[in-house]
Amino acid sequence: MAGNFPQNFLDELRNRTSIAELIGRSVKLTRKGREFSGLCPFHSEKTPSFTVSEEKQFYHCFGCGAHGDAIKFLMQSQNLSFVDAVTQLAERAGLEVPKTQGRAEDPAELEKRKRLLTLTAQAQMWFTQNLNHSQLGQGARDYLAKRGLSPQTIAQFGIGFVPDDRDGLWRAMSKSGIDVNLAAETGLVIKAESREPYDRFRSRIMFPIHNLKKEPIAFGGRIFGEGEPKYLNSPETELFHKGRTVYALPFATPAMGKTRTAIVVEGYMDTIALHQAGITNAVATLGTALTESHVELLWRYADRILLCFDGDAAGLRAAERSIERILPLLRVGKEVRFVTIPAGFDPDTYVQAKGQKAFMDLCAAAAPFHEKLAQVEYHAKPVDSPESERDLYKRLAQKLSLVRDENLRQDYRRYIYDQLKPLLASNSSAPVSGFVKAKKIIKGAFARNPIPVPHNIHQLRKNSDVERRESEALLAALLLYPKLLAVHCEDLGTLSFADHDLEKLRMRLIDISHHADIGEWTDCFHQFDSAERDQVEDICERSRHMFRWLQEDNQYLIEHWRQSLLAHRTKQDQAPMHAPPEGEFDEASWEKYSRQLQQDLEAQQDLQNALLGAGNK
Repeated sequence: MAGNFPQNFLDELRNRTSIAELIGRSVKLTRKGREFSGLCPFHSEKTPSFTVSEEKQFYHCFGCGAHGDAIKFLMQSQNLSFVDAVTQLAERAGLEVPKTQGRAEDPAELEKRKRLLTLTAQAQMWFTQNLNHSQLGQGARDYLAKRGLSPQTIAQFGIGFVPDDRDGLWRAMSKSGIDVNLAAETGLVIKAESREPYDRFRSRIMFPIHNLKKEPIAFGGRIFGEGEPKYLNSPETELFHKGRTVYALPFATPAMGKTRTAIVVEGYMDTIALHQAGITNAVATLGTALTESHVELLWRYADRILLCFDGDAAGLRAAERSIERILPLLRVGKEVRFVTIPAGFDPDTYVQAKGQKAFMDLCAAAAPFHEKLAQVEYHAKPVDSPESERDLYKRLAQKLSLVRDENLRQDYRRYIYDQLKPLLASNSSAPVSGFVKAKKIIKGAFARNPIPVPHNIHQLRKNSDVERRESEALLAALLLYPKLLAVHCEDLGTLSFADHDLEKLRMRLIDISHHADIGEWTDCFHQFDSAERDQVEDICERSRHMFRWLQEDNQYLIEHWRQSLLAHRTKQDQAPMHAPPEGEFDEASWEKYSRQLQQDLEAQQDLQNALLGAGNK
């Protein structure tokens, strides 16, 4: 069956598919160590005998013997053909089904793949022999020792050396009768039309890149001595696809399974140094930004990915590229965090200078994805005006629109808003939202330095026009966009307005939502009597400008109304604000009053941000 599609396509499809997530949609699974278990969907049982291995990408039932991979599961559980199951998985994974579908893979092609694997393994042996040669490899061995690599580590990762010889590898291959075309397809030999074939790699430390079976499929070479480029990778071949291959993955999967964490660094030496230090869940991308395939592949073995980047501008750019790729993949149960390496270090030099514990402390302090996203966008452009602040929120909203899980997207917006609020507030020395900034509380100095009451706090609290406008804005959104009623009718029922007319209108809206099929503004408007319509028109006209920009994006509208609701509730929950009592009072009373004042200020600022922020966007 597998011959109906090219093998490399099926390998990529399996890499992008989490079998535990796929089966977990229809079977309740419980993690047990590195595997999952549940009741078998293929026969009746009361005690779980059905296991799923994310690492090995198969399921097995010890009761009925059902066994297979993600494709087989869809075929058995949904009675699909092989082609239909592959097509369905490809759609979920965002892969295009090859046009060669339905045509069996040529046995000669399968044989050629085996020969390519054999030839690549022979090349690795040649490289390691060069490194271990008493004279030829002495300089390379000294270099690796200087970099802190032990002989055991060098042997574990199969590191080798290629001398400064134009065609040394090709000569060794040709002596064994290897066809030049096959040698060229490994990417190790370059076939020239007008001259003899020659080696791709010369005068380099060679790092083999392995598949999951620990078979070498490609190489990365670091220049030994002077020259450019510093690192050179094998080209894309039938065996090697850079965007779908993770360096050192077969050496890291056991630790990734135990810790449920993958540490991703940028280089070969970074990875190897971490492994030598006992951090064996480290892997690396191969001279490319993290791709969707990398993420899905790592999530097969781990629930958390820690991306390690340098703290300089280049590291920030690398983080930005990774964020773009990861956003559409985010989902509950899987996580990506960012580890920042201190300036002047990379993971290799840091772990050697500071030790394993210090590096793991950096990992423990890794920034959550939402925090790094906010940081990248905040530093992308200056944020020093209302317009630039609105632009920042707009850029973030555009990025977050890529998150497919709606609830997760809402949570990200809330977290990012909370994170940016103090940063944006610190950008301005002007009074915030009409308030004079309160001085910092200094314990023991209350009588000498009383905190000044904002000049308009009492007037603001008593200003019924402001309170009415806040309440009107909440109702206006529901009146202008009645579809929100279906989402937030229950929330509307938990509110209460001080204004009698608005409270009456709130109750009327609840009644309408329960007894009428509301889809558009006109449907809602015609549910009111003539007297009510005048009030509704007035409220909508006064608040319409706040929501004009939201008309084209329903998701923005829902989020804006939710933020307004939270701000309104926050204000309702605040204790009534009173002026400090006259005369002497003790320190504890003053500190309590100061805290209440600060909370009131923050609540007022949140409310204004929620209500007026969109209008400035």
